[in-house]
Order: sequence, then C-alpha cells, then structure tokens
Amino acid sequence: MLTENRPPQSGCVRTFKASLAVLLLLLTTGCKEEVNKVRPVVRGKDASSARFIEKSAAAGITFQHTDGSTGEYYIVETLASGVGLIDFNNDGHLDIYFLNGCPLPPPEDLASCPPNALYRNRGDGTFEDVTRQKGLEARGFSIGCGAGDYDSDGDLDVYVAGFGGNHLYRNNGAKEGFSFTEVTSEAGVDDTRFSAGACFLDYDRDGHLDLYVSNYCEVDFVSSKPCFNNNAPGYCAPGQYTPVHDSLFRNNGDGTFEDVSKRSGIARDPEPGPKWGMGIAVCDFNNDGWPDIYLANDVSDNFLFENQKDGTFKNIATEAMAAVGLDGAEQGSMGVDAGDFDGDGSFDLIVTNYHKQLNALYHNEGKFGFSDQALSRGLGDSTLPMVGWGTRLLDYDNDGQLDLFIANGHLEDQIDRYDQSSEYRQRNQLYRGENKRFTEITNGGGSGLREKLSSRGAAFGDIDNDGDIDIVICNSRERPSLLINETPNKNTWLSLKLKGKKDPYALGARASVTAAGRTQVAEVRSGGSYVCQNDLRLHFGLAGSKKAEKIIIRWPGGNSSTFENLEANREHLLEE
Repeated sequence: MLTENRPPQSGCVRTFKASLAVLLLLLTTGCKEEVNKVRPVVRGKDASSARFIEKSAAAGITFQHTDGSTGEYYIVETLASGVGLIDFNNDGHLDIYFLNGCPLPPPEDLASCPPNALYRNRGDGTFEDVTRQKGLEARGFSIGCGAGDYDSDGDLDVYVAGFGGNHLYRNNGAKEGFSFTEVTSEAGVDDTRFSAGACFLDYDRDGHLDLYVSNYCEVDFVSSKPCFNNNAPGYCAPGQYTPVHDSLFRNNGDGTFEDVSKRSGIARDPEPGPKWGMGIAVCDFNNDGWPDIYLANDVSDNFLFENQKDGTFKNIATEAMAAVGLDGAEQGSMGVDAGDFDGDGSFDLIVTNYHKQLNALYHNEGKFGFSDQALSRGLGDSTLPMVGWGTRLLDYDNDGQLDLFIANGHLEDQIDRYDQSSEYRQRNQLYRGENKRFTEITNGGGSGLREKLSSRGAAFGDIDNDGDIDIVICNSRERPSLLINETPNKNTWLSLKLKGKKDPYALGARASVTAAGRTQVAEVRSGGSYVCQNDLRLHFGLAGSKKAEKIIIRWPGGNSSTFENLEANREHLLEE
C-alpha cells in the first residue's frame, strides 16, 4: 500500500522499467461419502456472460463501515477492513461478519465505537443482524479476521485482528445458541500491536490449529501529521513508520496458545526482519503435505515461509522469485490468493499491488520456483490505475477454468487533486480465464460491477447455495456490496465439505477432482484475500460433466481417501 507522498519518477525511468519487465518476461518465460443436500442447476442461454447483482439492501443488510477518519490522515485508516463468510451455526448457510473501524485516536471508552456486525443467513435471500445476541461486537478498530475450530468441538471460532487489541471468540455451540465468548487473554493470543490479517493453520501437523497474525507498524498519534502533495493533505508513506514482526501462536491443545514467533523463524532479525504485513495465504506450495505461508508485505519484499517440518520456517521468497515485481522493485502488496490457474496441479499466486504497479501473477514452476507472468497472461495495463486489495482465483461460471476477481479502491481521498491517472472510488475488476490467460470482462459483468467505491476486503462463497460463487465486499466509509452471482449458466459444479478426524473443518486438506479427463486441485484454508475469511467449502466447476469420476483427499495429517463417481450439482460431505 504505497502512497503518493514520495519523489515522482520521470517518464523515462518508468518507460525503462516497463521495457525491462518485458525483457525479463521474454527471458523467463477409501471412505464413505454422505450427501447433505441437492441444489438446483442454474440454466440459461449464455454460459459465457457474467452477471453479478448488488443485493445488500434487498437482503436487509444495513451495515455501514467507518474508517474513523477525522481529516488527520492517520495511517490506521488506510487499511480499513475485511469481511468473513462463516457458517457460525452449522445450518448449511453462509453468514456474514462485517468488520468496522473506530474514531481515531481510539476513545478510552470503546463502547462509543461502532460495532462489528454478524448477519445470520435466513436461507431465503435475506439476513438478520444477530451481533449483540451472539456476542461478536468486538468494538475497536477491526481490520481482519480468520475462522477455524481451534478447540475441535465442531463449530467455528473467530479471531479478529486490528489496532489496539485483537480478539479470539470461542463458539459456544448449539447448547448455547451458537453464541460467542471472548477468550483472548486466557488463550494467550492477545496482541496490542497494529495487526492486519489472521488465519488458523496446523503448521506442525499435531492436529491442533495454530494461529498466524500479520502485523503492520508502530503508530504514534501524538506526533503523527498529514503529508502533503500539491497542497492536498494525505497519508504519509508506510515506509515512514517502523514495521513490526508478525506473530505465530502454537496451540497447546488445552485451549491455550504459546507465542513461538521467534523460535519458529517467523520473527527473527536480521532475517526475515519486520515488514509491513497485510494479506496471508497458507498453502502447500511444494506439495509435500506441510503448509507453507505467503505474506503480502507493504512497501517491501514479500515473504514465502517454507515449512521446515520441524516447527520452524525459512523465508525463501527471494530465491523462489516471489518477493518483488518483474522489474525487481519492492511493491505495495495488499491481497493474495493461491490457486492453480493453468491446471498443472501446482498452486500459483495472485498478489494485488498499489497504484501504478502491476499486480503479480506468480506461476508455480515447481521445486519452489515462481515466475511473474502477469503480462503474458493478460493482467497488464488494466491494473495500473488501480489500488488492488481483496482478490480470488475463482470459477464464477463453472466452466472448469479459474477466473479472477480484484477489489479496488484508492486510499487517498484527494488523489484527483494531484494525479489524474487514478481516482478514490474505483470499479472492481473481473477477468475471465480461458486457455490459461485472463481477459477483463468487468463492463459486461452485471450492475454489481458497475459501481465505483473504495473497496478493501472481499470474501467469496456460495451464499445462496445455488451452485455458483458470490462475493461480499467491505467498502471503506460506505455500505458493503453483496454481489450475488446470477450468471446464466448451463455448466455443472461440485461442492465439497470436508470433515477431518482431528479438525472437524479439515483446514489444510487438499482435494484433487477429476472429471472428463481434467483434474483440478484446491485446499481448505482459513483467512485469505485481503484480511478476509472465505467459504471453507471447496467449489469446483465441472463444465458439462455429470459426475466427478475420481476425488482424492489428502487430509492435514497426511492420510489420503479416494472417492469415485460423485454426482454433479450437489454438495458432498466427505469424512476422513
């Protein structure tokens, strides 16, 4: 998340870097299955045109986001907030958890801050605000969230990261109406630093979910002053603030956690050193059965922590060619997602970046090597005017090929006073994936993609259970967007809900789905996008196939299960 308050580059320098980028690109070119439900197939005449409709008001969502801005331009405001898609009451319908900010500096009495909001999905296209009765208000400046069943009792718990204190909420389960109790202090996961994202993972494969938190920088409200560009006040560059190390908490298995940030190698000096941490992607990039961690860092090189299988991590982003942009420059990275866009069985990376920077599309070359193929795959100049945040490689039309969504929005609300190449409110972008390339189709993507807002976090999942992926977006200082996917579609699909022996939600499980001779892969992940929580169910487009001939699940502990001939257009519950 770079800002404009820095010496501008000359046109010749920019041209040279673009040419260098192009030159570099040319040079580096056996269990039982249970069916929960059957869903209807969405049919229409045109299976290629996208149609996303904004339905927040119609759904009864009245949430309004605040970033606490008062004209003082505190850097905390810029990160705004994410959003979570969680089925907190296990009724089969995705609920929505909106995160909110607070006036800055934070008041002594946080009760005056607007609360976060939990909306229960009624299953009929509408939602009910149940925040107060479920105990998920988390007043303060909330930025990101992650969900997982850290106590293995069968329901989702929630961790909220932000400024001035993070929160761990334990789900009390069905006996207590799926309400939540804050257990931050007793669990040992409190952090008063400026945190951004959070996700659960079992990094040591002991069957207990651990917790990773990305942290941003030190903040001093007393000495903080706006920076100016062409006499317009704005936010100072993040590089003017001291960064802080991320945190890794190991689950002790008794409801408590131990801070192992230094011992694990996550927080060591001088390597990897503290950076301005933002989006997190937990993924087994080298397919060895152990989760690795990718960090999108602002104004600095990104991290790729390789799991050493002994409780420690090693940052290999530089040697893996996944730390910086095509021109070798550090970028302002915010959001990140991992997915196999070219169908070779390995997970690639999409990383969203700041204004005048290309978003990165790191292709996984195997053996922990990546190449940024954003330009050659169609993600070129269209991203340069944007500030990218939430993102996902998803199959919006169920044709079996991953598409791409990017939530955009500038953080400088007066950018048009000194730079005509961008604007504060921006359109989000949708790219159709075809033949291993991406083509932007935003203009034809329905009324929900024609809005201009300053978007931040974007969460993805099948909200209405009709067999395609919908999107919820947090827009800074405004109402959220509920983008319901109404794409006319004849294509078939498959949804997998995985249940592990130790972790009921099977975080880290990898599914390989083969249909009509083509194999797709996906993983169950906490967190993701930009400081968000996506649907934990795995969604696969099957094009016209009526079944998946073979599905292999590699469970978090290393065991594997094989399932055969699963019907399309259904959600299947698969147990370890």
